[in-house]
Amino acid sequence: MTWKSKIAYTTAAVALALSQSVLGVNHVRLEHAERLTFDQDKLPDAQVLMDNVRFSHDGAIMTCDSAHFFQGDDSFDAFGHIRMNQGDTIRVSGEILHYDGITRHARLKGNVVMINGNTTLKTDSLDYDRNADIGYYDTGGTLYDEDNTLTSMWGEYSPRTKTAKFKNNVRLVGKTAAMQTNNLDYNTASKIAAVHGNSIIIHDEGSTVIYTEEGWFDTKNENGEITKANKIDRKDGKHLRGNVIRYDSRRGESWAMKDAVLWDDDNKTSLNGSYIYYFDGKAGENDSLKTDNKKLRLPPVGPAKGHGDGDYAEAYFRAVVKEYSGSDTLYLSADTIRMIQNEVDTAQRTGWAIGDVRMYRADIQGKCDSIIYHTQDSIAKMMGSPVIWSDSTQITGEWMEAQMGENKKIKELRVLGWAAGTMDDAKGKFNQVEGKKLTGYVKNNKLDYVIVDGNAESIYWAREEDGTMIGMNRGASSKLYVYIKDGQMERLVMTPNGSGTLYPEDQIPEDEDMLKHYSWQSEARPRTPADVNAGDVMAETEIKTSVEPAEKQSAKKAVKKKRNGKKK
Repeated sequence: MTWKSKIAYTTAAVALALSQSVLGVNHVRLEHAERLTFDQDKLPDAQVLMDNVRFSHDGAIMTCDSAHFFQGDDSFDAFGHIRMNQGDTIRVSGEILHYDGITRHARLKGNVVMINGNTTLKTDSLDYDRNADIGYYDTGGTLYDEDNTLTSMWGEYSPRTKTAKFKNNVRLVGKTAAMQTNNLDYNTASKIAAVHGNSIIIHDEGSTVIYTEEGWFDTKNENGEITKANKIDRKDGKHLRGNVIRYDSRRGESWAMKDAVLWDDDNKTSLNGSYIYYFDGKAGENDSLKTDNKKLRLPPVGPAKGHGDGDYAEAYFRAVVKEYSGSDTLYLSADTIRMIQNEVDTAQRTGWAIGDVRMYRADIQGKCDSIIYHTQDSIAKMMGSPVIWSDSTQITGEWMEAQMGENKKIKELRVLGWAAGTMDDAKGKFNQVEGKKLTGYVKNNKLDYVIVDGNAESIYWAREEDGTMIGMNRGASSKLYVYIKDGQMERLVMTPNGSGTLYPEDQIPEDEDMLKHYSWQSEARPRTPADVNAGDVMAETEIKTSVEPAEKQSAKKAVKKKRNGKKK
């Protein structure tokens, strides 16, 4: 051994003794080094340590191949195979480390890896503040656990609180979902991610796409809430929007609140309401799962029981459905509207409208207490004081059935129990018919003729061709036919063995000018879409997002790649 080597080893031994006995626990402690030298020219203030170097400081052990120890500044630079262990919970590795014992701040570079339990953070450059217990990077990094992988240009992670923040080109890829945003918070314990700013969430390789500017998502239980500029697009052509949307992707349930709208591209319909519940038919394969209503803070209303396995939607608190498949749009409002779609044949649907039902289309209007409609037989049943208006004709009864044609417009109207038809002759008089059953036939979207069966009665105001009043004809028969032209009664035929009395206008007995069920309800007639509380139905309105289609495709591919990797 040369004299220089002897001096180096002697100096190393002295330094180790000093570090252990003089510096104390509040200072960086040199635990071990195989060699120690000095370079007064290049590093006059540093101890140059080589081979199996180990430091300790406040519960952390740091090892490396070599180091420059600045004992006076309570800091060191470490090189090669950096290992930093803090207790049994945090492990950090890298190629270069600068550690400041005064500030308890570590800066690592080169293939940096931080491991905390099941969470791993990888980056090329990491600053770790031991006081705040936060590691952060600004040159790009990846954090992953057993459920999700997150990438971003900037990020920070706290092992103690299990919280992470990410900014700039942030992507999260999970087992069934992917997110893209510029600002995301994530908890590695709860697996809850919160997004801020223009964001997109992709479910099931693009079957469902969520747009929002603010919200959170439980990646483990696959539910969440979005609260700003929200829209959910589905591959099957359905879209949901609301000021607040809560959803459970695993169960296929969504709850939209405040100016909520659900529209269906295939069936050309939209549903508006203060509150909308939507079920996409998934529950059959996840019956054991239960929605955490407490966490989602759901209102004390929900879907009707036994709605089957198909798509189901329900709107509350003054709902409006808009059907815009034809040239004339139909608006229908009610306190509650329910719609269910057949699981196999999506063209088959059933709808319910319950409570103060109002309907408007340019050629026909109506109101009742409730409606049920089946596309399978194209029949709409109106119950509870139903009224239909067409041109100057009003039809009322105990209950009604409307038979729809191929154009989704009424081609036949059946009124049962009791039935009454009233027609304003535009000159201050009302022609009337009533009986046990009334059938109205529509041609070219206008009422063409009416047949009244069973105890049929009529009041007809007869006039000369010039409009001069002849008198009132009150008749009765078992059946009568009313023929209509240009919205006015053209002719009335009673059969068989009809009877009637013609009263001059000035000789009509008291109360003989009104049949039993006469009730002209002009003031209740909806005359515009606004009269059914349609408001501004925005079925076709799109919500703009800054996320480009290419980025959307990239997120979808990432989900697919992760899913395929799991199967291997």
